[in-house]
Amino acid sequence: MAYFERKTLETAFVKPGTPMLSDCLERLQHDAELSPTRARDLASGLRGIGKALNRPLNEIPADPMWLQPRLGRIEPAALSLSPKSWSNTVSNARAALVRCGIVQKRDSRRSDLSPPWRTIWEDVLATKSQSLAPALGRFVHFLNRLGVAPAEVCDAHTEAYRQALAINELRKNPEDAMRQAIYGWNHAVGRLEAWPKQKLTMVNKSKGYAYALEDFPLTFQQGVATFINRMQNPDPLDPKALRAPLRPATIRHHRAQLLRFATALVLSGFPIEEMTSLDVLVNPGNARQGLTWMLKRNNGQSSPSIFNTALMLKALAKYHLQVPDAQLEETAELARRLTPEQNRGMTPKNRTRLRQFDDANAMRKLVVLPDTLFAAANPMTKLKTALLKMEVAIAIDILLACPIRLRNLAELHLETNLKRIGDERVFLVYDSADVKNRRMIEFELPASLIKKIEHYLAIRSPIMCPAGTPWLFSQRRVARSVSTSDLSKRVSKAIRKEVGVDMNVHLFRHFAAKLWLERYPGQYEALRRILGHAELSSTLNAYAGFEAGTASQLFANIIEQKRGSK
Repeated sequence: MAYFERKTLETAFVKPGTPMLSDCLERLQHDAELSPTRARDLASGLRGIGKALNRPLNEIPADPMWLQPRLGRIEPAALSLSPKSWSNTVSNARAALVRCGIVQKRDSRRSDLSPPWRTIWEDVLATKSQSLAPALGRFVHFLNRLGVAPAEVCDAHTEAYRQALAINELRKNPEDAMRQAIYGWNHAVGRLEAWPKQKLTMVNKSKGYAYALEDFPLTFQQGVATFINRMQNPDPLDPKALRAPLRPATIRHHRAQLLRFATALVLSGFPIEEMTSLDVLVNPGNARQGLTWMLKRNNGQSSPSIFNTALMLKALAKYHLQVPDAQLEETAELARRLTPEQNRGMTPKNRTRLRQFDDANAMRKLVVLPDTLFAAANPMTKLKTALLKMEVAIAIDILLACPIRLRNLAELHLETNLKRIGDERVFLVYDSADVKNRRMIEFELPASLIKKIEHYLAIRSPIMCPAGTPWLFSQRRVARSVSTSDLSKRVSKAIRKEVGVDMNVHLFRHFAAKLWLERYPGQYEALRRILGHAELSSTLNAYAGFEAGTASQLFANIIEQKRGSK
């Protein structure tokens, strides 16, 4: 069997004859029209790209479509660079490619625009909007260069813009830039009187296929309503009922799962008019038919979503419809067969992300990040910016000390969840009813974290929230807890910017497991308590063998000690 090196495969789709960055560097060095200073800056940009990609310049194609996804994944903190320094590096590298005729020079001056575009663009600049001008600027200059009049702009031009960015952009994601342009355009339609009134279509990235509940027969709708009511108000005297009401978010999730599966069954050929009750869904033949359609849609592979759908059908059959045992066993067998490989341990993606912290420098940056952010937050300058930094610093500090789930973090209530004992000790406490797996959570907070929280609470109102807001992380204009997506994005963004790694909120739980098992190999019961798992099997399933590197190193040390004892 032939073997191909990774670097050969990575450039397999680069057009033959494409110059390498080394060719561009050589051309710059012989460009008599460049001043020595400018030639040095452009050459520095190319060398900076080579350093960032950890490749010699003669192995890097001067192809924006090859460079963009790779440079887009690089965070300056990982290179020990400031965002400004990295931006200058990319800008100089792009200017070098412009000089070599590989990409187009950007138009950015108002004088570059034709009179119709210049008139309405000056209206945009007059708004001094922090989002409108950056989102629209390059798109407007692109349309102007194509000779498209403002009133002629349509959806075809946004796709052409995306394709042009793919050819000319080095770092920004063309898809995201196109979406920002569409957002900016539609925002201008509503805000500016002179702006063209045709709206552009925002590309829908969702791959959802579920029908609305109203599309199904009335008796099916009534069955869904009864099912939801039982989740909201379980009968305490029913031995097969839930012990406690499910959380609203969990109920919404189960409802969405049910509708997706019902839709999959219809799309597989089952007549929608015969979808008269929930019993139809758990019929073994129908369950197999719908799940088979979902598998085919996913290239024949199971996934957590498909597996969880099978588990939902099993729970629906057992607890709500109470089907005969023989039928229940057939449904349960489908779920067992659909268990994805990644459900038997940590996903490869999460393992890859955790390996980032095998780098001692990245590990150190993360654990000191709360102190770094808090120290950089200066309320004497820009108060709101300082408060935002404090809030993210506190969120990360809590996740490091108490690896709780995202929803519990976002809904942290100052009176319900923070319990003060005496003058100095504070505990973070969640009752079992507020936790996903119904297991009580209790952590004692470090003194340094308590001080951060107290300082932030003393100065946050009214900038961050109304006075008296009982949540630690609140929405800005109303007394409500922050949305999970907003808090998660802000935490991830701060870590990416300051540490240079990709890390979501849930990964803090895996990070805690990594730290614990590296220090205490095999101590799974203590880890179970730290993570709040209901069963030890859950901890073993996720992290068994996780400390293999530590154990193998300890064993190697034993061998070395024996050799030295001769």
